[in-house]
Parts: sequence; structure tokens; C-alpha cells
Amino acid sequence: MIKVNKHLLFLGALLFLAFTLIYYATYVNLIVVGVANTRNTLIEYLHGKKHDVEFSSQTLFLYRAYLLNSTFIRVLSINRCVDPEWKLHGFVNGEQVTFSPRTIESSCPWGWAPGCLYNSYVFDALLKTDTTAESIILSRNGSDIRLPLHRIPFRTKGKLSVCVPPIYWFTDWTKLIFFLETWRAHGANHVFMYYHSSTKDVRRVLDHYQKEGFVTIISWPLLPHSSKINPNLSLYRLAHSLAHNDCVLRINSEFGALVDIDELIVPRNGSLLSLVVQRFASFPTVGALSFPHQNLLLDPPLAAKKFLFKALDFSGILNAKKDNSSGPPKVVFRTEAVDMLSTHEVRIFNSGFVGEQIPLTEAILLHNRYTNNSRKNCTAVKLFPSDAIAHEVQKAMMAKRTTIFPNGADFHFEIQQLLGICLQNWRKTQHYCKTPILGCQDILLSLEDWYFTSGSDEFHAL
Repeated sequence: MIKVNKHLLFLGALLFLAFTLIYYATYVNLIVVGVANTRNTLIEYLHGKKHDVEFSSQTLFLYRAYLLNSTFIRVLSINRCVDPEWKLHGFVNGEQVTFSPRTIESSCPWGWAPGCLYNSYVFDALLKTDTTAESIILSRNGSDIRLPLHRIPFRTKGKLSVCVPPIYWFTDWTKLIFFLETWRAHGANHVFMYYHSSTKDVRRVLDHYQKEGFVTIISWPLLPHSSKINPNLSLYRLAHSLAHNDCVLRINSEFGALVDIDELIVPRNGSLLSLVVQRFASFPTVGALSFPHQNLLLDPPLAAKKFLFKALDFSGILNAKKDNSSGPPKVVFRTEAVDMLSTHEVRIFNSGFVGEQIPLTEAILLHNRYTNNSRKNCTAVKLFPSDAIAHEVQKAMMAKRTTIFPNGADFHFEIQQLLGICLQNWRKTQHYCKTPILGCQDILLSLEDWYFTSGSDEFHAL
């Protein structure tokens, strides 16, 4: 037999134990560092891109420039209030042009959120001659920047597109499938989805529909900031008004609708598209249809507090109810009629167009808030032109659920509740300026597997 020295065995055991402890300590440290780095990366996305050059209170954050026609240019911007007589100067193919500012909301500061220092603006310029330029140079205080000059797309007659303002901290992928399939059933041919943040499951749904060609995801990051100035701390809801008006200029259809991700517009008879086509054809000077607002309740709800993936069958769409509460309307508009679009109306029409209010007896805007849970004073409402179509839409939703999530998915109802609580008293807690990203990050950041837009160059500081 081979004799083994007990001291050597003991020494070997000690070395093995030491090696094991060092290995696992290193492994744990890597995990901790990885988690910390991931959180730091998320926080960087949340705070926007930091610039080395210091900003001033006069800095303009330019988004896009559009050639509306051969002699008219519009620039979309976020900035502090400027005097209506102040001018922005630029050059197009060597021609000097002067841009006049207009606030997108009714005033600056905006009466609804007077604590916000930064607001959405358009700068418009009329050229002396036609242009085919591909870019424009804008100048201010000795600095200049070149922006691509985007064209208005060809707008197909009889088609309807949907604009959804920036989504943030969004978790309910079941509601997203419901929203997209319902709007598709009512004749929408495309959805423009402005995007800041959501759970990865929500993003997975959006990516699926974008690959399918039904959705365009438009990255909507926070504004860049410098060491002393961060405009995101005083900007209402990620400048949703700017997104509204950008969407009007992207739409490639004759008609457009501006709604939130929990809103539907449902006629009493037929599809929404058929109503829109008929109404606008009958009244050529009508530029927008305004739909009255009531709350929507699905029974059973799509995703209850105790969520089970296998139990999700979207059967609530067959048993929809509305209450008699009222709220602000939403509009469907002719794209050619809109000069300035706000959340609930076309604020300024192009010359020759007016708005029309649609009565409750013809169609209704249904708001499917997560807080809608009272069944008192509710009446039944049909979401689709026929029962057969309703069942087809339900099947389509079930098919999407299975295709997108073959291994299942989860949903945490309480996250949307926490977001609601965070924003409930925004006038007090956020100084009369609703800032849902930075204002709620401490509450929400660690609670979900978030996906943030990675875009950082959409806005240009001048």
C-alpha cells in the first residue's frame, strides 16, 4: 500500500478550501459589480445623455426639421419660453431664412403645468424660392448645427393611422395586444408608437408588431443634459405635445387618430374607419372629429391582480361595459387639416377647416384605465361591429399571446398602481410639472426587468 503523509493531506485540504473561497468571492464580486453596472447603465438612460459643453437657459433642444412644402420649413424644438418676436436664423442652400417661434400648447408657461420651465415649440420659416435641399443649417449665438430636412410622406386616401404619445414605465402587455388588435379590427392600417420605457415583455410585443409591419416604434429618450442644467427635471411628460405634432408629420395616411394606449374609439354601428371615411366625405370642410369620453370595463379584466398566463383568454372583450362618467374627448383628424395638435383637440386648423363633435349616439371614446373596477351604473357596450368579428378578434389576441410568449409571461398588476400613486399628486410632489421618469425612478427602477430606449442622438442642443 502507498502511505500518505497526514500533514500533506491536511495542507492540501487547506489549499483547496482557500482556492474555493477565493473563487466564490470573486464570482460573487463579479455578480455585484455586474448588477451595479446594469443599474448605473439604466440610470444613465433615465437621466439622458450628458454633454461636456455646458448648456445655458437659452439652449434649444432641436428634434427634427420638416419640409412641409417646397417653400415652408418647420423645426420641432424643446426650450424655455421665448418672446414671440425672437427669431431663429438658418441657411438653406445658401439662402438665409428666419424662423418664428410658436408654442405648441396655448401659452408658455403652459397653464396646465406652470411649473415646467421647458415647453414644446415649433419654429416656422417661409422660403423665397422653392427648395429641394436635403438639410438645413441653424445658427444661434455663434454656434450652428446641420439637421436633415425630412419630407412629408405621400398620404394614402382612405387609410387611418394611430399616434400613441410616449409610453413610459409601461408593464401591461395584455392591454397592448388588446389595443393593437382592436384598432386593427376598426380599420387602422398603422400605429406610430413613441417609446421611452417598458418591461421587456411589453417591448417583446412591440417588436413583434413592428416586424409584422403594423407598428413603428419611435425612440423617445430624455433630453441631453450638462453638469449644471438638466431640462428633464422640468419638462411635462417627456414633451408629449412635441411627439403629437411630430406624428402628424410622419403619418402616411389621409386620416390620423391621437389616443393613449388604453383608449379606443368605437362607433355604434360598423367600423371606425367606415364612419370616418363617410363623415369626412360628406363634410369637406371638417378637419377633425371629436369623440365623447366614457370609461370602459372588461369583465373579466384582461389581467387581474392575481395573474395566470394560462387563464388569459381575452374573454372580457365579449362582455364589455361602460359607465356614465365623462372626460376629455379625443380626435380623429384629416392630416392635411392640422396645423397644431394638442392632446384633446386640433388646437389650430389650417385655413378652411373646422372641427365637429360626434354625439354619443353615434360613437364613443372608451378609456380602459386600470382603476376602472366599479360595476355600478354600468351598461353593456359592443366593441366590434358584430359578434362574429368580436370572436375573430379574440382568437387573434390568443394567437398573439401564444406566438409572442411560447413559454408564458408574467404581469405584476401592482406596478401600474405604484406609478399611479407616484403621479397622483404631481402638482405638489413634482412642483407643478409632471416628470414621471426622474420623479418615479426611486420607486420603480428595482421592481421590474425594464427596457429603456437606447437612443441618445435624437435631440440636438443649440
